[in-house]
Amino acid sequence: MKTFSDYQIAEISEKSREEITKLENEIKKGTDRDVVLIAYQEK
Repeated sequence: MKTFSDYQIAEISEKSREEITKLENEIKKGTDRDVVLIAYQEK
């Protein structure tokens, strides 16, 4: 079973970062809460 320590912050494109930010903002609108989405990849 994998654990948190098996992952690291993912290296993603600028376009992917923009899409994640857009999704964070959409979630915030729907929930009225700040949300941070983080991309991880296996080490």
